Amino acid sequence: MSWLYWYTKYKQYRDPRRAVGNAMARLDPAAADVYKLKVPAPDDVARFITYTIQNNLMTIDDWLRIFNISGVEADVMQSILYAMPFGKILISILTYGAPSVTLNAYATFSGINFFNTLNLNGYTYIADGQPHIIIANEVNVPSGSKLIKTATGGNGGVSFNPNDAWGIRGPGALGGGGLIIICSRLNNAGVISANGDNAVNAGSGNPSGTYSGGDGGSGVFALVSGDAVGTGNGGNGRNNGGGGGYAYVIPGGRGGDSSTILYATYTDLAESVKRAAIDRALAVMFNKPPTNTTQFINVYGSGGGGGGIYLSNTGGGGGGGGGEIIILCEEFNNSGSVTANGGNGGNGADLYGNGGGGGGGGDGGYSCSIGGSC
Repeated sequence: MSWLYWYTKYKQYRDPRRAVGNAMARLDPAAADVYKLKVPAPDDVARFITYTIQNNLMTIDDWLRIFNISGVEADVMQSILYAMPFGKILISILTYGAPSVTLNAYATFSGINFFNTLNLNGYTYIADGQPHIIIANEVNVPSGSKLIKTATGGNGGVSFNPNDAWGIRGPGALGGGGLIIICSRLNNAGVISANGDNAVNAGSGNPSGTYSGGDGGSGVFALVSGDAVGTGNGGNGRNNGGGGGYAYVIPGGRGGDSSTILYATYTDLAESVKRAAIDRALAVMFNKPPTNTTQFINVYGSGGGGGGIYLSNTGGGGGGGGGEIIILCEEFNNSGSVTANGGNGGNGADLYGNGGGGGGGGDGGYSCSIGGSC
């Protein structure tokens, strides 16, 4: 038997007027070395695999045995999986052998995670690492559950007098992190978030000097043509793009700039995420690392700018900008919330130590009035 034989059978499968019995459709794993699959048309192979599984002629287990027994090279398997449409069959292949996890307590996961099913079950899943990736057949976030991405974005700018022996400071907050969910089905009735942190209020004391607030660290966002990065409010309501507040005429720190990875269409963005998931699965799940790989886009929010200082106490830190959540799922049932909000700026210690700016989507901190209290 040769590839031409199986390609001929594939052409028969594609024609709905032909009836092909299960016995003819099944490939014999014992003779898998003759199938090769090393052909210059991975699209045809991908359609062949998809058809046989959709019509219950073969199983994913059958195909994975063939891949392993016939010694299909990593790069060939990569080209075949790249050509498969995104959906349940591809996700089932990528998560083959992955565990099903049901939370029964607050839990922290980090990095890139493969699940068959993931059920938060009313608990909180802390998504740590940058970016955090979930690849699963099904993800369930029922009511009362939270899937929270930690703030792993740009560093917040500090509001600080370097000559102050007391070390009083209002640090800026970290921007929100990047969260990417790849699945066949996502059911969300709870909370999915990648928010920036709220900033710290100014400390007390009596430093002297006039200093601008520190600038926040930069963020990175994946955007499709026509999208834009949001801005936050500066301290005392001044809008300076998520930067720090002003202390009299002394500016607060700038909010971190945002660089972008631009895609022409959402399809292009989805294809990049799909390919990264395939390459990671080949390396981790099947021990077949391909020669060239697509990496997951490393997206995260910018840090907030610190509030300025004018002869008196420190200003509040700047709130961290919101992060980014990318959901690539065949089915998304959402009755809960999905947020990537900016954190609030910290309050200034007095009239001269002004509030930090809010991160993108957050509110700026305020300054105390003379004789008032914070």
